[in-house]
Parts: sequence; structure tokens; C-alpha cells
Amino acid sequence: MKNNDQQFDETVWVEVMSQVEKTYSLLNKNQEELEEKNKSLKTTQDFLSNIMSSMTDVLLVCDQNGLIVQCNKAFQV
Repeated sequence: MKNNDQQFDETVWVEVMSQVEKTYSLLNKNQEELEEKNKSLKTTQDFLSNIMSSMTDVLLVCDQNGLIVQCNKAFQV
């Protein structure tokens, strides 16, 4: 009987480890995708920031309530 219990324990352990490996693999994939999206977002933010800082016309960004949330250097002068 102990032999059957031991075999059951090993089978369960193998299944648990298999699921852990699948989860770890999925987490790694998700992390890589997130890092790539963050890199793309940073590039876009830098691009927009460069545009705003180089404009000579006043540019304001307001929220839905009309509060200024961002402005360029031309507005600050």
C-alpha cells in the first residue's frame, strides 16, 4: 500500500512541477512583452516631449475640467 501512496505522491509532484514550469514560462513571456511595450511607450513619450519643448507657439494640455495638466516652454515664458 505504501508503494501506491508513494507512486501517487510522485505523480502529483510531477504534475505540480509541470504546472509551476508552465506558469513560470508564461510569466517570463508576459514580462518580456511588458518590457517591450514600456520601451515603445518611453520612445513615444520622448518624441512627444521633444515636440512640445521645441514648439514656439503656446501649447496647453487640459483635463476634462479645464485644468492645465501640461504646457510647453513657450507658455512659461
